[in-house]
Amino acid sequence: MIDMIGAILYLISFITRFIILEQFFVVSKIFLCLDLILWYVRTLELFAAFEKLGPKLIMIFNTMKDLLFFVCFILIFFLGYSISSWSLITTDNQVSWNYNSNGSVTGDRSSLWSWQLLHDVTNFGVWKIFGQVDPIDGTNAYSIVAFILTILFVAISNILLLNVLVALFNITIENVQMQSHRIWRYQRFLLVYEYNNKPLLPPPFNTIYYLYSIIRYIIEKIQYYHQKYRHVPCEISKDSIDLSETEVREEFKISNAMQHESAIADDYWSYMLKHGKKDPVEAAIQNIERKLHDLQEQMHDMMNHRPVRSII
Repeated sequence: MIDMIGAILYLISFITRFIILEQFFVVSKIFLCLDLILWYVRTLELFAAFEKLGPKLIMIFNTMKDLLFFVCFILIFFLGYSISSWSLITTDNQVSWNYNSNGSVTGDRSSLWSWQLLHDVTNFGVWKIFGQVDPIDGTNAYSIVAFILTILFVAISNILLLNVLVALFNITIENVQMQSHRIWRYQRFLLVYEYNNKPLLPPPFNTIYYLYSIIRYIIEKIQYYHQKYRHVPCEISKDSIDLSETEVREEFKISNAMQHESAIADDYWSYMLKHGKKDPVEAAIQNIERKLHDLQEQMHDMMNHRPVRSII
């Protein structure tokens, strides 16, 4: 999956690089940088061959799954806090009150929406998650409410949700650590299997190997269909299908050594079927009889040599 995305990003950036326009140059530059990140991440797969580093990769990927659930929860609180707080502290810059007989209100509608506004709203709330809290200036009602919202958001994001995330990380790491050796062997097998099926030539020279594989596949398919649907003559002479008696004998001839081994095997299995099941039963019966005889002798000795109690 990473290889396919990396190849697509590279093709897009490579094509747009030849278009001499600033917009396409920006697209090409961004896509090349993203593609470079993907190929660096792709090299992490080589760590799967090491017993100590292989399970660590599984820990990283599994904890990233837990991080996605955390992002879903924190995103709800983040959007609610950032939008509401930023709208409160920037109200004075957006609305101007005109105190006259009509009591009208004017607003600068040109600054109500812009990409800069989206950047400011995101920048205002995202750093609160990581503990960087800037003081809110102002003493009006808007600033006071925004200050209270900041306290609640920092408490929820930094104390509650981050501790839940750390607990999930600990559980995931413990589960992977218990099966680390098994996971490493499985990862090593996948890595060896993948590189065993890849061509020896690196890209872009591996296109030669793929062309050769395609041509060989087509030839094999043609030969298969040719043998499957080849023309069979309607009339077949008797001489072409009859084999002589000597040829049949030579084909199915059994040597004397084979006959001797077969006779020995028959004698062995007949003896085992006759005596194999009887001997264990007889041995068990004899063992029981011997134990009973020993018990009788012991009881007889105890009765004859029993001490007489003295009566005082």
